[in-house]
Amino acid sequence: MGTKLNPNFMAELFKLMFGSRPIMEICKKHLNYTLIPKELSGYKFILRDCFEQFERTSKLPSLGVIAQKFDDNESIQQAVTEIKNAELVDAEIIIDQLENYIKDTEFQILSKRVHDLYESGKKEESIQLNADESKRILSLSLRDAGGKFMHVFKDFKEIYERNRHTVIEEVTGLKVPFGIDALDELSNGGMDTEIGDLALWIMRSGVGKSTVLRWVGMNSCLLGIPTLHIPLEGSALSAYNKYSQIWTHQSYRNIVRGNISEEDWKKINRTLNEMEHWGRELEVYSFEKFGEPSVLDVRNLILEYEKIHGHKPKHVVIDSLDLLKTGMNNKLDNDPAYIKYKLQKCAQLLKNIAVEFKLAISLATQTGDVPMEIWNDPDKVIDRSYTEGDRTLVKPFSFVFTGNRTLLEAKQNFLRIFWDKARDYQSQGLTVKIVTDFDHGRFYDKIETLNLGEAATIAGGKKEKKSKKNEVVEQV
Repeated sequence: MGTKLNPNFMAELFKLMFGSRPIMEICKKHLNYTLIPKELSGYKFILRDCFEQFERTSKLPSLGVIAQKFDDNESIQQAVTEIKNAELVDAEIIIDQLENYIKDTEFQILSKRVHDLYESGKKEESIQLNADESKRILSLSLRDAGGKFMHVFKDFKEIYERNRHTVIEEVTGLKVPFGIDALDELSNGGMDTEIGDLALWIMRSGVGKSTVLRWVGMNSCLLGIPTLHIPLEGSALSAYNKYSQIWTHQSYRNIVRGNISEEDWKKINRTLNEMEHWGRELEVYSFEKFGEPSVLDVRNLILEYEKIHGHKPKHVVIDSLDLLKTGMNNKLDNDPAYIKYKLQKCAQLLKNIAVEFKLAISLATQTGDVPMEIWNDPDKVIDRSYTEGDRTLVKPFSFVFTGNRTLLEAKQNFLRIFWDKARDYQSQGLTVKIVTDFDHGRFYDKIETLNLGEAATIAGGKKEKKSKKNEVVEQV
């Protein structure tokens, strides 16, 4: 990667951004938070929050409001102080520097993509990519007026085809996030659709496995990723209403009883119009046939989805793995003595589907019996050994998380996520503490979690062997 953005430049840029709508619009369009170095994490948080505010209200965000909101976050407070104390410099100089940095960074990324394609034997594709993207990067201008000449007749075919595939083109090569800042940061954006990543959430009954799946599903949808949610227990209407909780920020009771205030209805209608405008796609499908659906049914459903929408989903959410059958082996599917092998086979078959169709799959599974002295101890977490599928179940999964909360933590809306498996990442073995908001269907309360402070959010862990069956992780 090229030269990093330094703190002085960041402070000057952000000072301009908070005081100028044109600069804010330029940054919103061109400055991704991933371009900000990790050591300047305070600026990452501020950028995310102010962009969210700007998009929601169309008004310039207040630096003072952000400072108050994140009062307990040291890195954010440091960044706020630096921004306040920064000189108000010439905007032209700042924009020139930012443009050069973005071009340099994008060329670095392009070079790696071209090299990887070439080395994988896709020489013509790599040459074409280099030609197309180099032209785009060279023409990049932060002062672009945003206009373009379009020929009504000559450009019709190209634009028509682009319109047909807009959704897929937008998400090609992108990742499906978990919707939890710490996990997305540590995984470099979440699950990779290009390689068919699978993520498994392991939880005790009542801890929130269905809630986290809906949270991941909603967050991928809001990013423009076509998402299919398959509940294998309960009705589609129930899953639908609980999804509605998340984006309306209403209680489940208000949703099912139609008890929404007139003022809230105005906000909801505005959101609905925005969703329709941006083509956000989230489908809930419930199998109505008797008995548990099979992996084969899931594959056929994806193909049926494609017939309706013109493209496959890029993220499939299945709730839950425990209720799925292979559809290939009657003994595995129906004999309780083989449940472990059934779960393992289903996971392997789903991995094949994810690779075949280039999509990500999120699943959950319920633990077996976990001793109270384990799950009700805030210094211990459950791991993969407590699943019916045992430790070998997780092999096809790129990411495996467990949800942990004591009785006291449940009252306080705290939950600890243990990162049991992380393919190719150093995150394995970490415990992430978050705040939940189950009353509104939200697995993750971002603001309240950030208020915990960075030091309290992520901790390392070590495994302690209690017995062959009881293996726990103790935080350090």
